[in-house]
Amino acid sequence: MSWNFSKTIDKYNLLVGKTIKKDSDEEVNQVIREKELIAAHILKELSAQKHHLVAEIGCGCGFMTNSFAQYFDKIFCCDISKSFLKTTKKYCKDFDNIYYNLLNRNEWTFTDNKSLDLIISHNVVIHFPLYEVFWFFKQTSKLLKQGGLLYFDYLSSDEVKFNEAGEFHRMFNYFHMNPANSETLFHYNSNMSIKNLCQSFGFTIIKEQKMGAENIALVLQKD
Repeated sequence: MSWNFSKTIDKYNLLVGKTIKKDSDEEVNQVIREKELIAAHILKELSAQKHHLVAEIGCGCGFMTNSFAQYFDKIFCCDISKSFLKTTKKYCKDFDNIYYNLLNRNEWTFTDNKSLDLIISHNVVIHFPLYEVFWFFKQTSKLLKQGGLLYFDYLSSDEVKFNEAGEFHRMFNYFHMNPANSETLFHYNSNMSIKNLCQSFGFTIIKEQKMGAENIALVLQKD
């Protein structure tokens, strides 16, 4: 299973982790409100300034991109999915300060090295096995300025809950139904592995916050 979907409702359901009825504008609007609150929280955590050059890695349906575009003078909006980028362009059609970029699995070349003040990546690394987390750090570390900040969150294998009501069990059922779904599943990484990677790529952890039972958000500064 890839990250490209023909139906918008399928994208919504994947991103929020629950079933949204096709005719339920109220449910979609609730998701949008939640994303706007998260975006506001991230801006506060980063002490963001309007002039900062920022990249959002993993724009999804553009709900947070919309908030960021209202705040920053310029934003790079990036995703590995053509269909998500298409949805974001439609949702954020009123903005002319968004620069859309389809990411490949190799090098990120949408901006110069050491040019970004901020990188924001919400609910992206939660889908990465450790090999892809390594690749993520390799790319973000080369694009950030010295002193630049990276915000991301991950799922901690040290905090995973194996009960039937937990996210792990839901992901297991999704995988068991069709192993081809593995790319879009949640992946758990250890706190030690994440922190060792931060250090290896020249990052200092300046903020750490538990965002849920298994989810941890970090703000890193490039040394």
